[in-house]
Amino acid sequence: MVVTPEKAEKPYMVVRKAEPPVTQVAEIRPEKQLPPTASHVPLYALLGALAVGGALGLHALANRTA
Repeated sequence: MVVTPEKAEKPYMVVRKAEPPVTQVAEIRPEKQLPPTASHVPLYALLGALAVGGALGLHALANRTA
């Protein structure tokens, strides 16, 4: 029951508006995976350069102390 400003009691009714149907906006698709095109060649080149640099550093250190 609801009391109105005129102090009268009236039954309480809930009025709901009809909701429009839900429209599908986008389709869910699985993510595409990239093809495995990467190689380890840059890593091997970096390790080789570090090895050559280390060898040259040790050679310079050996000549300096000898």
